[in-house]
Amino acid sequence: LNPILKHKVKLIIVGGASKNEDQIYYQDLLKKVEQFELEANIFFVGAQSNMADYYTACDLIIHTPRNPEPFGLVIAEAMNYAKLVIAPNTGGTGDFLIPYETGIPLDISAKQLPQSIAYQIKHVIDLLSENDPIFSKIGQQARVNIRANFSLQHTIEALEACYAQ
Repeated sequence: LNPILKHKVKLIIVGGASKNEDQIYYQDLLKKVEQFELEANIFFVGAQSNMADYYTACDLIIHTPRNPEPFGLVIAEAMNYAKLVIAPNTGGTGDFLIPYETGIPLDISAKQLPQSIAYQIKHVIDLLSENDPIFSKIGQQARVNIRANFSLQHTIEALEACYAQ
C-alpha cells in the first residue's frame, strides 16, 4: 500500500466464515494483515444484518465471491447507494455491472489472481485519492440502472406484462 495513502485507506471486510474452508481462508487473511502491518487499516466485522450502515460509510465496494453468483444482491444493493463497485462481471452480476459504466470489472481469469486483484484495486484507490470524477459518475449511473431495471416496481411491471401476454 502506498505509504502516503496508508493512513487514509480503511478496508472493512463484512461476512462470516462458517465453513471449515472459509475458516482456513479467514485465518490466512488475518496472518497476511499482521505480516504487512495493516491492523490499523483492515477490519473484519463478521456477518452483518444492517448493511445500509456499511454502504453509507464507504466510498468503494469490492466484491470477490469464490463462485459466480446467480444474481449478486450485495453488488446491486451497493449500486443502489451509488457506490463505486469493483466485482467480477460473471454470473448474474453481468446483467447489471456494465464495465466502466456501472462498475469496475475484476479480471478473475488471471494466473496470479491475488496479485492481479490487488493491482486492480490499488489502481482504483490511487485514482479515487485524486478525486477522479469518473467514479462518482459510474456510481450514479449504477444507481439509475439498478432502480430502472431491477427495482420491485420494475419486477412487478415485467411480471404483469408477462401475464398479459
